[in-house]
Amino acid sequence: MNELRAINDSRNSFYGKANVKEDNGKKTLISYTTEVAHIENGQAIVERTYSNTTLRHIKEFLIQNGFRADTKSQILEDYEPKTQTDTKQENPFQALKMVCAMGSLLSNKPKEQNTFDKRMLGTINGISFPDDFDTLPEEEKTKRLQLAKEQLA
Repeated sequence: MNELRAINDSRNSFYGKANVKEDNGKKTLISYTTEVAHIENGQAIVERTYSNTTLRHIKEFLIQNGFRADTKSQILEDYEPKTQTDTKQENPFQALKMVCAMGSLLSNKPKEQNTFDKRMLGTINGISFPDDFDTLPEEEKTKRLQLAKEQLA
């Protein structure tokens, strides 16, 4: 295990709090006592950024190994491990369906709920409402909007 040297950081040293372990071509950054990032097969993975000091360790580790490390959000966007749900989206309307469900919790008045659902469903390309939709009784609107939401499944 080798101490990570502060080359690109404004600090002179990380005082032994950041170390790099190399094993079978895999480099692992250990900040304090926690493994926080690794590089293997030319790919960097950052599990989390933890504290500001650990973020400094991660930035230094990435830069020294030829990776971009500008901001916390950029690091997480570029190097956070992708989960199965990140790479595979089974139902592209699932998020909209969840938003509609959350909207029903925000209002118990049918008119408000119908307005919200119509606005959310209207964001989907290809969905349009008849010109006279807003003149329908609230009960009929609720029925039709419910049928539309069921089609999202």
